[in-house]
Amino acid sequence: MSNSAKSHIISINSKDNITSNNSDAVYSFRQIDLQECIGVKLKDVAITNLIYNVENKVNDVLDYDFNGTAKSITIPQGAYDASTLLTTINGLQTDLVLGININTQKYTVTSASNSFLKASSTIKKVLGFVVDTTPSTSYELPFPFDFIRTHYINILSNLSDSNACYSSSGQMHNLIAQIPVVLPFGYILSRQEENTSADHHIFLQNVNLTDIKIKICDDDFKELSLNGGDYVLSFVIYKR
Repeated sequence: MSNSAKSHIISINSKDNITSNNSDAVYSFRQIDLQECIGVKLKDVAITNLIYNVENKVNDVLDYDFNGTAKSITIPQGAYDASTLLTTINGLQTDLVLGININTQKYTVTSASNSFLKASSTIKKVLGFVVDTTPSTSYELPFPFDFIRTHYINILSNLSDSNACYSSSGQMHNLIAQIPVVLPFGYILSRQEENTSADHHIFLQNVNLTDIKIKICDDDFKELSLNGGDYVLSFVIYKR
């Protein structure tokens, strides 16, 4: 950054969002002089981790076949562990009985008649399978259960170019920060950047910042619900 550039810290508090959704938010800076900005750099992030590992309309459906009849249940969203999810699924239907193999950390399934779990289930990754299981009255799912909803919180913003990040899926994203989810539900995820941070962006031309957009996404760059969790983001803005 040029030695003649002036720097300012801007602080974004989710409580000041002018939309109704903190995961896809807009913050107004129209009353502040942010004209002729030439660059931005991430400074600090603090996000309350209220991310559910079973989320409504994302990964909450279990499809299965019992004795030749297709059935389905919807699990209420929440922050589950292996035992609480087992209890919930067993309580929502009477065809299947889930258990836990404590040595393999996998779910087991028993049923009075042949049954199998379907790959159409959106909760399959959590339970530990990816394709239809083999019909049987007693079986263990092929993979350990996985309650990690996302490894990272990806923060997208108009403070960054649309091609700032190239993902392995072949897509481009205006990523401005990536926060690892290293603490459990209810804890604050934080990150502080040093002067060598790579989370910075140089504008190709002077930019007049009025509204700053912040979108919170998961590993797949899909919008991630924070369930009312607050966050504070701060950036260094460079001006002429």
